[in-house]
Amino acid sequence: MFAGNRAPTKSGSSSTSARTTELFSPPYNSPSRTGSISSAVFNLTTTMVGGGVLSLPYAFDQAGIIVAFVFLLLIGICADFTVYSLVSCSRRSGEASFEGVAKYALGPVGYRGTSPPTSMGE
Repeated sequence: MFAGNRAPTKSGSSSTSARTTELFSPPYNSPSRTGSISSAVFNLTTTMVGGGVLSLPYAFDQAGIIVAFVFLLLIGICADFTVYSLVSCSRRSGEASFEGVAKYALGPVGYRGTSPPTSMGE
């Protein structure tokens, strides 16, 4: 049950009540709840990095130190090559977004395949 669905009584137990407790303060649709692109990017980045950092000890334990280090190195090289390729394609195409690079490199079909949320409006 959600915390707002039941109100505690004097005896300490919960009973169904019409009264609800606001769990988010201010409410989700309040004009004072604002965010910026930079705060969203920071939140997403820390979530991804945090999950990766927290899972590394378990992965190293399960795979062994040598195998885990080799895989970590290979994944790092792949990530570096991916970023290099995206930046290179962006510079060659003159596009500043991932969607723009995908459309330039892969055409309209590739654009729709790589960015479904963006292409739903087309």
